[in-house]
Amino acid sequence: MKKTDSKARKGSAHGFRTAWDLSLFYAHPSDPMIEKDAKRIERAYEAFEKKYRGTKEYLKGGAALRAALKDYEKLYVTLDGGKPALYFAYRKELDGADSASEARMRQLDDRFTKAGNRVQFFELSLGKIPVARKKAILADPALARYRRELAHIFETAAHDLSEPEEKIMSLKAATARGMWVSGVDTAVNKQMVKRGKKEIPVNEAINLIPSIPNQKERHALWDSTMDALDRVSDFAESELNAVLTDKKINDELRGYKEPYEATVLAYENDPAVVRSLIETVTGAFPISQRFYALKKKLAKLPEMRYADRGISIGKVAKKFSFEDSVAIVRDAYASMNPEYAAILDSYLARGQIDVYPRQGKSGGAYCSSAFGNPTLVLLNHVDEPRSLMTIAHEMGHAIHAERAKSQPPLYQGHSISVAETASTFFEGVVFERLLEGLSPKERMIMLHDRLQDEIATIQRQIAFFNFELALHTRVRTEGWVPKAEIMRMLNEECARYLGKAVKMQERDGLFFVAVSHFRNPFYVYSYAYGQLISKALLARVKEDPAYIMKVDEFLRAGDSKKPEQIFKDIGIEVGPALFADGLAAMERDIAELERLAKAVNR
Repeated sequence: MKKTDSKARKGSAHGFRTAWDLSLFYAHPSDPMIEKDAKRIERAYEAFEKKYRGTKEYLKGGAALRAALKDYEKLYVTLDGGKPALYFAYRKELDGADSASEARMRQLDDRFTKAGNRVQFFELSLGKIPVARKKAILADPALARYRRELAHIFETAAHDLSEPEEKIMSLKAATARGMWVSGVDTAVNKQMVKRGKKEIPVNEAINLIPSIPNQKERHALWDSTMDALDRVSDFAESELNAVLTDKKINDELRGYKEPYEATVLAYENDPAVVRSLIETVTGAFPISQRFYALKKKLAKLPEMRYADRGISIGKVAKKFSFEDSVAIVRDAYASMNPEYAAILDSYLARGQIDVYPRQGKSGGAYCSSAFGNPTLVLLNHVDEPRSLMTIAHEMGHAIHAERAKSQPPLYQGHSISVAETASTFFEGVVFERLLEGLSPKERMIMLHDRLQDEIATIQRQIAFFNFELALHTRVRTEGWVPKAEIMRMLNEECARYLGKAVKMQERDGLFFVAVSHFRNPFYVYSYAYGQLISKALLARVKEDPAYIMKVDEFLRAGDSKKPEQIFKDIGIEVGPALFADGLAAMERDIAELERLAKAVNR
């Protein structure tokens, strides 16, 4: 393993830039352009309010509504994704102890929230248009460019509050949720874990655990990591209860009946499709149980703990340094479309990828895109195959963001569930490239690792969904759930998908502290949704390489249609049958893994 420097690396022997270059946003924290941009944003909102508040002409539809929507769209361009606040948020991501950046981010968020409140009346007024006129507006060819945005406004209107109430909701968001979540995140990022005579950041330890070959050492590092999370757990108990209670209040005010209803509506999925996803995958937990029973045998473990869940069953001879990983990912992308490889090259050249873990830096990996700004990718690369696949995954998000720029400003984003389809598709493409030329033993190892990752994306995330639903329900009925019970509930749901082969320890449940998605309610279903659809896309591309043009059509669609319609347009019918097909493909892969294991171990 390559030694990680204590400071961000600025480049590599291959000329890559491996740390974010935040000068793409501003020269430095005191750059006068920050305040100029902030005032420009505030003035734009003020001007829109002055022009349209009090007038009712645009509510009649026709040319007046078209003109108002055109001005409303310009706000997206003027806002630039909240560039000033985003800049300080990124600085905080690189250094959790940077309280000055957090303070500036909070100040700017507050200013932009107040500015945004000035124009809330616009969508609220549109939502109150009589049903008959709404239908006429949606059918008006002159408003075709805005039909998708209007349809979404009309659909969510049933959960709108009054304008004064909406202002209160937005103003309290930071204190009721944002600061709580940020506080736990900062506390976790500051934790250090002992490994031998050294101390490493807790997030680096979490990434490192699956790569430690010696089970005793692996368990020791896991236990030390749980010790670090335990130091934050009392705070996290209060934080998570506060966040879930806040959501309960919000849902009651808005009239949502189910805890997950707001998320599904926001992601614009069909609720029936999501329910079928949860039921189908939960019913297929025996697939993951079968995998872990096989894994225990292949890894020759007398006992398998949760800490062993992510280990491999062997090593492929090739080392996966960041430079090597980039070469593999780039080659796989170029084989489909040279433009995809060019996007990766440009990110590396411009400093849009922050590669290595270090103390204070946020853990995990993600891609962050906002209209009008450079898209950034955060990694915590530790020279293992899993880190290679993470590059493929996060750059899949980045490619999606770049392709969606062909859409008008209103539609350059994308639903979360669609985003996860893009990322897992590109991950799958890279995996297929990795298998080429491997020996039977190496294929066995890589197939095992791939199945493990798919189970983490499908069964594990649905287990998380089930845990969230149970926890939200408990908070709503009992008012407070103590951390010991949170831990027990999480362990119980994980045991359901892991099966009897994995013995859960009571303290394993402490990892609720570090799972950021529990603070973003029910986000997790999107991973399973995206993975199962991406398996269908990969199957089509393998049958007919020209189908990549259809995939690109989906990537370019951005947020111009609802998710299920985007896939229907390229021949993918999303529903129980598709989910069952994807799970059946996993079963076939497990059978192939069993066959390879027998052949290798003869």
